[in-house]
Amino acid sequence: MGLFDILAGPVNALLGSVGGIIDDLNLSGEEKLAAKAAMSAQLYEFQTVMVQEHGKIVAEQASIIRAEASSDSFLTRSWRPITMLAFVALLFMRWFGVTPDDLSESEILAVFDIVKIGIGGYVVSRGVEKSVASWRNGSSNE
Repeated sequence: MGLFDILAGPVNALLGSVGGIIDDLNLSGEEKLAAKAAMSAQLYEFQTVMVQEHGKIVAEQASIIRAEASSDSFLTRSWRPITMLAFVALLFMRWFGVTPDDLSESEILAVFDIVKIGIGGYVVSRGVEKSVASWRNGSSNE
């Protein structure tokens, strides 16, 4: 969940209430439309800034991952896969009955969700990697 997702709901609710207040004001129809248009312009500007900032955050996250992947250090390069393998090992231990007694079902489901996200990220990243390589080589799979 990004910053835009966090702020979009409350901002849209606020602007919806302001739109209702504008409707209740003793203004002509033209003035109400002008006020709503100004409010919509502000919302568009807010959304544009949020999308730009989100793009900057994603670019920074990507640069960090690229730096880690191209590092000379084995540990820096491999900590994410090692972490995923640890979570997968926890799931296998659960399936074979080797788990702590105080491990709740919600904790097990949280670990499973992490593994699903990790595997999904791996599959997507490999697909993108292969697609970009194919695109750079000028070949296509039509």
